Amino acid sequence: MSETDPAEVFRMEDVGQFRMEIQHDWILIVYDIPRTKDYLRKKVIRALRKLGALRHTYSVYYLPFSKKALSIANRILKFGQVYVWQSRLTSDSQAEQLTQDNM
Repeated sequence: MSETDPAEVFRMEDVGQFRMEIQHDWILIVYDIPRTKDYLRKKVIRALRKLGALRHTYSVYYLPFSKKALSIANRILKFGQVYVWQSRLTSDSQAEQLTQDNM
């Protein structure tokens, strides 16, 4: 089994730019990447923010649900641990407020 090049795992051109509309579906990503891979943590944070993520606490981000966000979570698994929760806001006003906070 060949070892994956960490620099290739989080290429920014794979992420693209996220266009923000009112979102009802969100995910919470909780991850742990070893301290020896600090450069990967920075790449993860940049990739998540490019998708519209907001930091909740250290290594915990919430962001609009997308296949690209789930793809980033799967990439984290190659170097650390990750947990993903998905939720749906049932209130239009809450969805609008969270989306506005995320812009």
